[in-house]
Amino acid sequence: MNELYLLPDFYENKFFKNLKRILLINPISNEATKNTIYINGGDVIFTPEQKADSVFYICQGIVAVKDENITLFNQGSVIGDARCILGKKRVQTAIASTECKLIKISRKDFMSMLQQNSKASAKAMKELQKTSNKE
Repeated sequence: MNELYLLPDFYENKFFKNLKRILLINPISNEATKNTIYINGGDVIFTPEQKADSVFYICQGIVAVKDENITLFNQGSVIGDARCILGKKRVQTAIASTECKLIKISRKDFMSMLQQNSKASAKAMKELQKTSNKE
């Protein structure tokens, strides 16, 4: 699971990062099968005021995350990480724009991964900074 959070965004235009994605995604998906969920387009993934007790890795599909704006996330993105780290309730709504395959990572597993992996911690800090700039 550690490598999952560190995979580059799917559409990042860097050859070696995308090669890393291709080499790592299948073993990770097999390991995470028990946490895989399938969502239909239009289904709600999370809503404001829900406890942020997990993060979601998008294996396939597109997810719209709505607050005052709508941001689309696609294959390779992680959603819900900032509020999960902070242990706060969600402030956004996430809705599947298309059929999606997601890996749900519990807060306990996610926090453990951050403690064990300095690169993952650094990425999480960048996400928290983006979130705090919006608030």
